[in-house]
Amino acid sequence: MRRTLIYQILPLFVAVVCSTVIFKTTGIDKVIVDTNKVSVPQTEIGIFDNYRYGVQREADVIYALKNNTLIVFGSSELTSRDTSGFHSNVFLPKNFNIPTMSLGHAGNQCLSILTQLSALSKYAKGRKMVFIISPGWFNTDYGHGTSVNSFLEFNSPRFLKNIIDNDKLDIKYKNHISEYVSRNFDQIKNPDFFIRELNSMAGFKISSPVDYPAFKFLDLIHVKTETNLYEELNITENRDFEIKKADINWNEIEQGIICKLPLTSNNPAGVANNYYRKFKKKEKKPEQTIESFDNIQELKDFKMLVSLCHDLNIDAAFVIQPLNPHIYKDLTVYKPLISEIKRTITDKSMLCLDMFEYTVKDYTKGHLIDAMHMGDLAWLKVNRFIYDNLYSNEQKN
Repeated sequence: MRRTLIYQILPLFVAVVCSTVIFKTTGIDKVIVDTNKVSVPQTEIGIFDNYRYGVQREADVIYALKNNTLIVFGSSELTSRDTSGFHSNVFLPKNFNIPTMSLGHAGNQCLSILTQLSALSKYAKGRKMVFIISPGWFNTDYGHGTSVNSFLEFNSPRFLKNIIDNDKLDIKYKNHISEYVSRNFDQIKNPDFFIRELNSMAGFKISSPVDYPAFKFLDLIHVKTETNLYEELNITENRDFEIKKADINWNEIEQGIICKLPLTSNNPAGVANNYYRKFKKKEKKPEQTIESFDNIQELKDFKMLVSLCHDLNIDAAFVIQPLNPHIYKDLTVYKPLISEIKRTITDKSMLCLDMFEYTVKDYTKGHLIDAMHMGDLAWLKVNRFIYDNLYSNEQKN
């Protein structure tokens, strides 16, 4: 029996563990940072639709955070048409000298943002951030949460490694992210080492008997290190900016936008005429449905995001953007959901601008350029909300 154990079973177990280590380390090379190819910063103000430039873009975001740039997280509204310069990443730097970076495009929902913040938590503490929340994320069609494609697009192996290694990040956030990975693991093609490790962490589940010893062996040989990946880039804090006193007449600008609306639209919805005619031809307006709160994964992700902002002492402001009641049928179904979103924000003593309008009677023409994307009038209100609540007390005469 002893000979069988020593010469057959033990070698087999060692071989399986070693094979698993080799298999599961696939993708570790993706976290390697070549500092000679990274220039910090490349840019820090504007719209960053995603991290398509890899570690360079990640380094730019870290530089922005370390140097007190305002980060505006959101989805498709950030990349929608802005011909007049009212998007925050244009308006705030131009008028107040407030460095502003918008980060996201379609699909960048709460879990994706939560994961990015978790990865960048060391740099995000105490910073100013705005989160533009689309109620459409929470309806029956999208309420299941961030898609796998979006999660992988916005969260690199380096980000995932930072989350796994960060002992100062509350375990509840690691568990929430790892449970997402576990639920969606079968949809991830060729998962790398960090995806596999997150999957193994979910509820202390393991996908095979050798996973646990394999990961512990990797820990032992320091494949995983407590040293932050970005420290070797020497990203510095070297900018001191002053918010300038701008002679802004908000009401006058608002009236100017309203006066221009008839030039681009003469319909009740205040959107492009051809767009409005397209929806008018439909026999029925698109109907929105909301599940019970317990079944809305996006709401659970949102509550985790708000909690993380609170734990990181982020000076956060949330904007609930509207949907167009001229386009959609009966938006009053959103009332309990909007109330719950606002309660979640205010319970953590954070700021909220609620722009949701439930009926045609209540709708402000010009708030939207289509069914869901904000127009100049709404962006102006967002900018005023940001300035009044996050920066007015810091303005220099």
